[in-house]
Amino acid sequence: MGGTNTATGSVIWQYDLVPEEARNPDIVINAYSTNDMHILTILEAQSSNTTLRDKTFDMIQQYVRQVLGSRNCRSGSDELIPPLLLHMDDYLGNEQVKIWDTTELTQGVQVLANYYGFVSVSYADVIREFVYGDTYERWFSSEWWVSGGEK
Repeated sequence: MGGTNTATGSVIWQYDLVPEEARNPDIVINAYSTNDMHILTILEAQSSNTTLRDKTFDMIQQYVRQVLGSRNCRSGSDELIPPLLLHMDDYLGNEQVKIWDTTELTQGVQVLANYYGFVSVSYADVIREFVYGDTYERWFSSEWWVSGGEK
């Protein structure tokens, strides 16, 4: 659901606020990473006297626990199991001024994925070297990218 973050996804999951035909999925994809790193999440973390890293970690962990805690999929033996959870990270960064800060979400998700046993894929990690290494490349960066007010 565009324009929302993982915290909103948790509420949607918790109260089953999805269309009838989308209930009890076999696979759940969390692709909120861009909005998880948005300035509004940064401001929310600051107002809670916490770091963005801790805020996103807690948000995603709550979501993971809700999704993996549900048992509404049927296995081959008709045992009820949680859906397959996949986290998709596509956040390269434009809200933080330090490269290290742009990777905090991915670092936290990797810890959670290893602990809870879900899949995490980072498109951002794959292309980061290309985008940061050549700011004039046109495969992955936007045409409108400007540095210091100049094209």
